[in-house]
Amino acid sequence: MGQDLTECSVLDAYAGSGILSFEALSRGASHAVLFDRDATAIRQCRETATELGLLEVVTLNRGRVPGCLPAEGAFDLIFVDPPYGKDVTEVLNALALLLVGVLVLEHEGEPPDPSGLTRVDSRQYGRTRLSLFRVKGADPS
Repeated sequence: MGQDLTECSVLDAYAGSGILSFEALSRGASHAVLFDRDATAIRQCRETATELGLLEVVTLNRGRVPGCLPAEGAFDLIFVDPPYGKDVTEVLNALALLLVGVLVLEHEGEPPDPSGLTRVDSRQYGRTRLSLFRVKGADPS
């Protein structure tokens, strides 16, 4: 996927400040859907989107993942940055149904092994690891 995210659709499952989605939008992504259970986080994301002039290309949803995730859709890039130590296997299995590109999981230790995804890369940054997944059997291009 690289630096150019032109026309990519983004889903941010644990948005927090939304910085990952806003960065993707700055690199050409066409739309970002952000989820967080915290009302303050959603409010901050709305304020940031407004300040950046991105409110029209951002959808904000408050709720617990995976229950609040859409039942259908197709996302080129999915960010998953849950609280460390949280078992996200169920979340990743739900997101696999929405993924048409790459899922990026931030975690500590070994990543989960979701049934619908294949890990294609993993990088260590201090105690933090980023694991990249694709749908099993998907074309890696």
